Amino acid sequence: MEKDGQSTTSEGSHLNRLEERYNLLFAEMASGSDRAAAVIGQALLEEAIKNSISFALIGNQSHKRKLIGDKESPGILGFSDQCRLAHGLGIVSKTVLSDLLIIGRIRNRFGHSAEVITFANKRIKDRCDALKTTVDHPGLDVLSERSGKLNITRNKYMRCVFAILTSIKDEHIRMLHRNLEEEFDHLCRRGLTPIALDLVNRSQGSPPSSGSRPKTPPTSPESE
Repeated sequence: MEKDGQSTTSEGSHLNRLEERYNLLFAEMASGSDRAAAVIGQALLEEAIKNSISFALIGNQSHKRKLIGDKESPGILGFSDQCRLAHGLGIVSKTVLSDLLIIGRIRNRFGHSAEVITFANKRIKDRCDALKTTVDHPGLDVLSERSGKLNITRNKYMRCVFAILTSIKDEHIRMLHRNLEEEFDHLCRRGLTPIALDLVNRSQGSPPSSGSRPKTPPTSPESE
């Protein structure tokens, strides 16, 4: 996969901006209704997957838009197929893929029901019980408790979303670092070491360190 240095460093800055927005949306997810939590959680994951797939694939943006879509129009692949493609590209593990497909079903249950539905619903609870990806995050409990939304099943869903977002971000960063290393070696072999060093300098601080987790979501005004 060839990426030029400028696109790689720009991608790192883009990733940082996305993380800031994810933190704000995650606060809304923690303090909103059960339906909002389910829908926002799946939307966050879909956007993260689209970004990583777009970066991993070779081709122009028009071809990528046709495949996975953008904000204006959907692509050929729906959420489930995007998740399967992400697994095929090595962006998510088999376990994460299974959880993503479950989350898609949970989101559809909330999104397509005209009735009042919550995480206490048996079908929703059973599906949440099947989720395997999780992470300890006391900040989620604090936000949920302050907003009166502390619920074991709901929190399991949010922990799963948060853990998968973290794993996708970490793999995206690993792809960025691999591309930087490949570009650096390529420039050095061509005798362009000063340009290679400039590439490294421009990339400093662009992507956050791999393995770091998104910050604890800020407390929204409604939850104070």
